[in-house]
Amino acid sequence: MIALDAEPLPPEEAARRVAMARNAFWIASPGPRGDIAIVADLIGCDPVRAVRGDEIEELAAAWTEQRRRWLAPGAAAPAGVPLAAGFFSYDLGRRWTRLPARARDDHGWPDLQFYFYDAVMRLDAAGAKATIFAQDEKAARRLEARLTVPSVPTVSPCPLGALRPDEQDSLYLEGVARILEYLRAGDAYQVNLARRLSATAGAGDALWLAVALRANAPAPHAFYLSCDDGGDQSSGGRSRRVLVGNSPERFLALDGQGHIETRPIKGTRARGADPQRDDAALAELCAAPKERAEHVMIVDLERNDLGRVCSPGSITVDGLARVMALPTVFHLVSTVSGRLRPGVDLAALLRATFPGGSITGAPKQRAMEIIEELEPVRRGPYTGATGWLGVGGDLDLAVAIRTAVITDGRLTLSVGGGIVADSRPDAELGETEAKARAFTALCAG
Repeated sequence: MIALDAEPLPPEEAARRVAMARNAFWIASPGPRGDIAIVADLIGCDPVRAVRGDEIEELAAAWTEQRRRWLAPGAAAPAGVPLAAGFFSYDLGRRWTRLPARARDDHGWPDLQFYFYDAVMRLDAAGAKATIFAQDEKAARRLEARLTVPSVPTVSPCPLGALRPDEQDSLYLEGVARILEYLRAGDAYQVNLARRLSATAGAGDALWLAVALRANAPAPHAFYLSCDDGGDQSSGGRSRRVLVGNSPERFLALDGQGHIETRPIKGTRARGADPQRDDAALAELCAAPKERAEHVMIVDLERNDLGRVCSPGSITVDGLARVMALPTVFHLVSTVSGRLRPGVDLAALLRATFPGGSITGAPKQRAMEIIEELEPVRRGPYTGATGWLGVGGDLDLAVAIRTAVITDGRLTLSVGGGIVADSRPDAELGETEAKARAFTALCAG
């Protein structure tokens, strides 16, 4: 592996310069262990290998093989350098969870799709340092060449079509009411129910949306992933399958020493332009017994999930229900961490933890069954996980919420929330609207 100093660029400009290449990615990297600020941007394109479908074991084997290509025997690996980027769909969970097949699949995305690269660039958040990490100098120079060609200036914004609900609001309210019946009957303690909105999306909208979200509603796990299987886009074509998100929630982060963490989010209040109303909303969030109970329930679920793969006694909860302030909402978030047992590979880790409890409910199996019954379409990438696998055996995956799924000129955005016994259907509907606000403000039509 080599490290080559590169021209420091604003991350948006670097992303524009690689966007026309095959399978470009742009992923924000937040700090470790509780820090939600973005500390670096990770950028790459032109992968050398792809793994897709539902074969987690194949992905794990490819990760091991590609790490060998990057590192000489005995060489030290830097932290935070991705060699693969991609996503796991929510529906990958069907592989080890028995679910009825009721919801229709109208998106056609695979259960997982990761691309492996021979060169990536890491930009620090201050924009003062840029480094290209690569298998060899040839790969580094190839990425450097991509990054030295200035992007075409954007003359005007690319307004997306207006985001409109796929179903009437009344159907979501009926779904919440049905979940409340299940909760009263003792079927579950909490169920996450989502609704979907859709808009038209033009050729240049995906990257424009990613840049606009970073400017107007920054979040620690922002990302842009081009997921086409076609050729180079430099001839003027555009990627037809893209994921764009500004997720606030970490699903899993693993360092090279076996320390693993998840940061579940439960508890939300909308923010606005009035500081006094924001203060009142925050005080209400922190004092609400419902929000606290909802949050603690999911923290316990995550502790149990990590306990299946971590050493006994290593699970800790740091900063229980601390406040995360985002431009459009307040959230409650905790950090649950542990130390992986020796021999736990990627496949075993995902079997124990995926999909995340914050976007399913508790108990997870029954919550997923109810989701399958009440949501008319399969979730696809939404509420799965997006992120990267690293050269050093580290990884960082975000929960794919606040995520636009763009497929052949159509953008879909799903938003949901956890329903508990004292939930009010109208308040739950309002919460979904608050979570979609960063997108609806940009999709004006």
